[in-house]
Amino acid sequence: VWKQCVEGQSGADCSTGSATPMTWTNALAHAEGHSFAGHSDWRLPSVKELRNLVEDCRTGPSINDQVFKNNPSSQVWSGSPSAGDSNSAWNVSFYGGDANGYSNRNYDFIHIRLVRGGQ
Repeated sequence: VWKQCVEGQSGADCSTGSATPMTWTNALAHAEGHSFAGHSDWRLPSVKELRNLVEDCRTGPSINDQVFKNNPSSQVWSGSPSAGDSNSAWNVSFYGGDANGYSNRNYDFIHIRLVRGGQ
């Protein structure tokens, strides 16, 4: 189950508030302590789960904007650390749909979308 809005946005069409970027470590901590809609088992998605939201036929945003309204065309952290660099983690860009495994975990301009269940 995906949260419809990225963190910082709310409302039926995600038009209230603005997306809140954070570092990877802060994103993990936020997810761990997050409670929403009566559930407290929210987490960062794996890069594979996040990449599954990408619609390759679209750009800017590359996500279904009927389901995920007002989605920023920006990068979103996954919970997947980079195997090739202990200072990096994976994210997915919802502008072009590409995944990047070498984003420094201290970057504080990447957004988060939470998921629960699975894995």
